[in-house]
Amino acid sequence: MREFLIEVTHAREECEAARAGLVDGPGSTSYWGCEAGTHTTWIIAELTAEHEAWRLVPRLLRDTTRVVPVVVPGRHSTTGGEQRC
Repeated sequence: MREFLIEVTHAREECEAARAGLVDGPGSTSYWGCEAGTHTTWIIAELTAEHEAWRLVPRLLRDTTRVVPVVVPGRHSTTGGEQRC
């Protein structure tokens, strides 16, 4: 399993759709910036592959989304690559 940061930027008028479509699931936690005026949702999810992260995002919001594999400091990367920080 790997951890992914899913960053979903959306317009104020898309907040309701984002809240309906982006829900916490097993192994994931979401954070919302809407109340502070930053219409972005960040999800940390533990998944086996990046395509699973994209499945968590409603199609309406995929154009403004990015998915980034992340590593918690102190943990070894499971990608087999060199740690660059």
